[in-house]
Amino acid sequence: MAGSSPGEAFQEQEFTIVSKREKKRITQEGVDKLRAKPGWDPTSFRSERPEDTLQSLNQNKRTESAYETECDLCRELRKQNDDPTALCEVHLKEVLGF
Repeated sequence: MAGSSPGEAFQEQEFTIVSKREKKRITQEGVDKLRAKPGWDPTSFRSERPEDTLQSLNQNKRTESAYETECDLCRELRKQNDDPTALCEVHLKEVLGF
């Protein structure tokens, strides 16, 4: 192709026209093949940010702590409201992180 014009090089290339539907099907086939391989499924990589995980763990610890220590006021509120999750103001603030 020495000395050939860019137009000639363009004419020598073969192009296959593919519809959008066909492109989508081909792409989906590739995605399915990758997901079938061990360790290539992107949905398994979705996890919380470490900061969110830490915040959730701290919240769970505060909640457990508040419900483990039952004071007389908490028991009274639970009885009055017929709500097994009712907390006094002190323990509620503890759960909310105040």
